[in-house]
Amino acid sequence: MFQLRKSAQSCKSLTLFLIFMVFFVTACEKKVFTHKNKEISEDDYINESMQETEKLFKKLDQEKSDRENNKNSVTKVIKTAPPIQSKNKILIDKAMKFKREGKFKEAIDILRKVLLEETKNISIMENISELYASLKNLKESERYAQKILKLEKNNIFALTIMANIYAQNSNINAAIKTYLKLVELNPTNVLFHNIAVLYEKQGKLRKAFEFYKKSLRKQSNAKAYYALAIISQKLNNDKDFIKYLKKAVKRGANIKVKRLLASEYLNQKMYKEAMSLYEEIADKSNSVDDYNNLANAYLSTSSYFKAEQIYKKALLTSPQNSMIQYNLALCYYKQKSVIKMKKIIKEYERTNPPVSKIRKLKVYLSKISK
Repeated sequence: MFQLRKSAQSCKSLTLFLIFMVFFVTACEKKVFTHKNKEISEDDYINESMQETEKLFKKLDQEKSDRENNKNSVTKVIKTAPPIQSKNKILIDKAMKFKREGKFKEAIDILRKVLLEETKNISIMENISELYASLKNLKESERYAQKILKLEKNNIFALTIMANIYAQNSNINAAIKTYLKLVELNPTNVLFHNIAVLYEKQGKLRKAFEFYKKSLRKQSNAKAYYALAIISQKLNNDKDFIKYLKKAVKRGANIKVKRLLASEYLNQKMYKEAMSLYEEIADKSNSVDDYNNLANAYLSTSSYFKAEQIYKKALLTSPQNSMIQYNLALCYYKQKSVIKMKKIIKEYERTNPPVSKIRKLKVYLSKISK
């Protein structure tokens, strides 16, 4: 027996990604947040969990089955489609085979032919709309979604297609309105998150904050906490900024978010927390910048020997790094180590740094040479 809308895993994953998350890439421009002269990209938080979406796909299939059996449906079917003719069942099976094989155009051609006779069959329309979405032909995908909504005004599949297309076309108000309708029918974390992203795009930060929090009701995730942190920063709430960054890190946020939290610890003079986090980051990244920030934290707590060791470790990675050489010279100044400071200044001069910085270091050297 054929099964409509079911296909191989690769096709399903591609389509689900397009249906639920495509607008994050196109409607929501890539954002780079500037924090205390440091930039962090939102790229890693544009991607949604496919496991959660897979669960939603199964739930949609179950709800569709409930509707067809006249059980507790969330939508009202205007008229049940008549049974599919035997000859059309064979054609549909062939179309589903093409769909599983990724031959979307061939599948569409067959399903459109069947639809000429099975004019009220919503499942066929859903498949056609889904296939057009897979081909990125959103105009045709929308046209069939509209056909579905004329027959079944609260069809979750069609409403989701429409909401995402509105978002892609920057019709934000229409997208939000449609997502809110979907929330009434079938509330999910993905929908709450999408609404939050759109409100944030409009600059309605408090509304965005509200819906990001709602997206955490059933299952917490690093991405939503990171979004809450960024909004808190925009609202000049440093306390909540750190609070939600910590939650994001606790739930497995990437290294860029960890760096942002460590940087904020430094800005707030929370040196113990900064050193702990930068130790973890530097061990994994072996990055000069991470070593530098870790050493700076130790320097700020007068742990000069420890700072010296970390600056030297950074120089092993990048021997001619003028920033590290300059900071190490300052560390030697704090230690009143004249010989070491003279040596590192000579090395620093070979990198052709600004004259003003060389003068500054020589002034410091003269102070400890007396």
